[in-house]
Amino acid sequence: MPYLGDILQIPSYGWKNKDGELIKPNTSQIFREFFSRLNIFKSRKNWLPFFSWLKVACLAVFFGLFLIDYLSW
Repeated sequence: MPYLGDILQIPSYGWKNKDGELIKPNTSQIFREFFSRLNIFKSRKNWLPFFSWLKVACLAVFFGLFLIDYLSW
C-alpha cells in the first residue's frame, strides 16, 4: 500500500475513523468530494480532471445522437 498511499489523494472525510475502521461515505459526501476535485478555481491540479469530464460530457451528446439515428429499436 505504500505506492497507493503516495498516488491517491486523501479524501476530505478521511480513510478511517478514531477506532481505525474504514469509513464508508454516504452519497452526499461522495458527490461533494467529486465536485470539489473538479473545482478549477481551487487548485491548478484540478484542470486535468475538469477537462476530462468536460470531454466526456461533450462526446456523450454525439453518442446519444448515434444511438438514436443509427440503431433501430
